[in-house]
Amino acid sequence: MINMCIKQEMNIYLTNKATYDNEKVLESMISKDRLQKAEEFIMSYVRKDILNKSILDIGVGTGRTTPYLIEISQDYIGIDYSLEMVKYCKAKYSNIKFLHCDARDMAIFNNQQFDFVFFSFNGIDYVAHEDRIFILKEVYRVLKENGIFAFSSHNIDSKITRAYDTSNILFSINPYTMLGNIYRYLLGITNHLKNKRFEVYSHNYSIINDSGNNYCFLTYYISKEKQFEQLKDIGFSSVEVVSLNGSLVDVYSEDKHPWIYYIARRQTFA
Repeated sequence: MINMCIKQEMNIYLTNKATYDNEKVLESMISKDRLQKAEEFIMSYVRKDILNKSILDIGVGTGRTTPYLIEISQDYIGIDYSLEMVKYCKAKYSNIKFLHCDARDMAIFNNQQFDFVFFSFNGIDYVAHEDRIFILKEVYRVLKENGIFAFSSHNIDSKITRAYDTSNILFSINPYTMLGNIYRYLLGITNHLKNKRFEVYSHNYSIINDSGNNYCFLTYYISKEKQFEQLKDIGFSSVEVVSLNGSLVDVYSEDKHPWIYYIARRQTFA
């Protein structure tokens, strides 16, 4: 049973890592250079607490969040588990520090090294559950007392479009474009048939082969309530929930957005 669990974790990790390392994924991410409304809110909300303080940007990708965070503090480090992403960032921002590092093991950093840790665009959702817990523990370890951790995660209460759903077929009056759209739809089904065996459904969370990169990703979904509990179990305090529209919401309120942001603070001990 233990060996089966380890194999499942590796399958989820390797499936997502292979997709993330794909050159086309890197190219698609380059054009995404704006903050989401929730991210704009968070940076404004915590700005006074992290101004000119140490920042760790996990899952930095192509550096989408970098210019916004270095405007708050030059004491900034960006990391990613994709070497190609790190190379791209180093070329784009030659005077900024980027490191090739897996968030599951951040031994290169000291205990309580950072005032703010940011893990944007659901990056934490592309590992197995056990690896997610490792990441949360590592973030907690590298955060200073009163340090802030902000991240986003997919919402289990949102609408999840399945591969077979015909809404995935985009209509076009151009016959060649339409044929391409049908091909993409069928490719999505093929990808799903390959990946669905790695899906996980439990009381606390689910790992679902959703529409990400045309059903190539295995994505972690969790409710606000369960995410709140997960953070509390790690030791975080004062957990706040930010809706995708950029407003604070109650943890028990209804929210159908595809993902949700969380702001958690490391416990201060007397």
